Amino acid sequence: MTKQEIRGKLIACLREVQEASGREVPALTDDLCPLLDLPGFESLNGEEVALELEEWLRCRIDHHARLFCGQKRPLTIAEIVDRLYQIASREAGG
Repeated sequence: MTKQEIRGKLIACLREVQEASGREVPALTDDLCPLLDLPGFESLNGEEVALELEEWLRCRIDHHARLFCGQKRPLTIAEIVDRLYQIASREAGG
């Protein structure tokens, strides 16, 4: 799984959650922070996205809510992609 593939799936999931909720979908760029920049996006939406990504990646994402937050601040799309790539690589054994 490449970072570009993960990025594409993450963006598709974020767009889907926003559209299903009838909320605005701004440009989903690498520096966008879903928890801060997506209208109405909250931890429950993060859980939905994490569960879908977990199934797609076929690996366990511990603490779904933490996927979108670092220790001190919410994460950007680029940072979330990096985190997912590390999880997927670890699960694949490399």
